[in-house]
Amino acid sequence: MTDEAGVITGDLTAAITIVGDQVQVQVQYTGAEEWYALTGTPVTLAGRTGREVETVGLRAIRAGLPEGLCDKLGEERLG
Repeated sequence: MTDEAGVITGDLTAAITIVGDQVQVQVQYTGAEEWYALTGTPVTLAGRTGREVETVGLRAIRAGLPEGLCDKLGEERLG
């Protein structure tokens, strides 16, 4: 689930960016210009490693979690 486009499916490219303690997960249709934020991002690392958040983010994208990343990590959505 994305904030901008809702559910997107198909051949997707994912980008996971960590800046300080914030993690942003975005997806795009492969070859497209537009990027969409995964619902629930950015999230705070909050004691997790970047690798842990990356793994959960990729699982969320693959599973098409309707709640996005925030519920999977047990985090409140950050605005």
